Amino acid sequence: MAGVGVLALGTVAGAAGPWGLPALSAGDAPRSVAVAAGGQVAVGDQQAVTVSAGAAGALWREMGGGYWGGDWGVAGDPGWPTDTHDDHHEDKGDETDNGEHDHDDRKGDGKKYDGQRYGGKKGGTVIRVPCNAEKLQAAVTLLNAGSGGVVSLAEKCTYSVTVSQDDNAFPVITTTITVKGNGAKIVRPASAGEFRFFEVGAGGNLTLTQLTLTGGRPPTNQGGGAIRVDTSGQLRLDKTTLTKNTTQGAGGGGAISSNEGIVKVTRSTLSRNVAAGEGGAISNDAGTLSITRSNLTDNTSDNDGGGLYNDGTATITYSVIGNNVAGLDGGGLLASGTMTTVSHSAITGNTANSSEGGGVEVDSTLIVRHTTISNNTVNGEGGGIDTDGGTATVEDSKIVNNTAGGNGGGINADDDVFVTRTLIAANNAVGDGGGVYVDAGNTVALTDTKITKNVAGGDGGGVFNDGTVTVAGKTLITNNRPNNCAGANAVPDCFA
Repeated sequence: MAGVGVLALGTVAGAAGPWGLPALSAGDAPRSVAVAAGGQVAVGDQQAVTVSAGAAGALWREMGGGYWGGDWGVAGDPGWPTDTHDDHHEDKGDETDNGEHDHDDRKGDGKKYDGQRYGGKKGGTVIRVPCNAEKLQAAVTLLNAGSGGVVSLAEKCTYSVTVSQDDNAFPVITTTITVKGNGAKIVRPASAGEFRFFEVGAGGNLTLTQLTLTGGRPPTNQGGGAIRVDTSGQLRLDKTTLTKNTTQGAGGGGAISSNEGIVKVTRSTLSRNVAAGEGGAISNDAGTLSITRSNLTDNTSDNDGGGLYNDGTATITYSVIGNNVAGLDGGGLLASGTMTTVSHSAITGNTANSSEGGGVEVDSTLIVRHTTISNNTVNGEGGGIDTDGGTATVEDSKIVNNTAGGNGGGINADDDVFVTRTLIAANNAVGDGGGVYVDAGNTVALTDTKITKNVAGGDGGGVFNDGTVTVAGKTLITNNRPNNCAGANAVPDCFA
């Protein structure tokens, strides 16, 4: 490419590439470029990239598998420039030197760079990666250094990642990147060093589809066993599985930790993750979280929130939070922060090994609609729901077959609870209030609600009231043992 000011290619002895690629040695074939401020560089038939002032010494180097990239510092956009014309043709792929098909799944500019094809339509670059972990890391690095794009993985491949940089398997995502898994897995073997897979930084937007991440384990006290989302970062999972990821020390979010980020989980499964801190599957700290048609199951937190710890805003719809375990409170879910809304979902089979909330512990505001809370267990109070410093509104739902080692088999109200058109049945409390326990100074409002077949080892099989209970509509409290109602204060229209 004459006339574009391309700098001479040369070697840099001992300069190790990222992600553990072999260091360059004296006498290696020319494949690195030292770029001075204001210079330009071109590789193959790619057009020149201009380096802005202050970027002297930036290195653009081969990263393995035919990919080129580098750390440009304050340089201009180092991404692969793409054709923005409309006369694209369909990329049919090509045979690479190793015999693997390596092609785009969308229209590209048709240009070939070191045996790979790069999409060039206005929507961004697409790289199809063969079943090779180093090539996957290189592809993500390349897109992240530029203007983003799509990485499409080999169908059902297992990418075993053994090396990392800054506690992540990939660079911190700061642009818009989609990883199409096509049923593939990215795994961290137990013998590898400690790292998570992805970290989404400020301005980053990461989408994972049809992908499994397993075995992530960042260093002690770091959150996000598989993925960490930083302030203003965005993450979307679709048809994706995060399983057997862990955190250590005070690290929260066995699978995902979000700190003021935006996380959307759709048609995905987060299972068998373990957090030493809060949130066996997800810890949401002052962020925005939505979970739709997904499962958070069989996760464990040594702290609060066996499935989910929400200290921000969370919306859960058509999902299951099941069989999770919290070492402290909120076996399925701990609702803190601004607001937690659960609708058309199931919170079932969860356990809190400490004092509060087998299914849900409420420390802020909880809204539950068209949801079943069942078969949850707590050693202390509130087998289904415990409110302590927050209010709960439950509508058109079922709270059934929950167990408390203390008071409140179904609901323990240490703060206000509003229940409408809901069934509270077959719950059990070793202490008082088989169905509902109302502590002094708090109110439970029952409207068109049935409380039946609950059992208390102490008193008040249906409702134990030391606070205030209001009854409206067709509310019925009947057939509870040893009695329907008890406590310091009467329950209207309840026949003990």
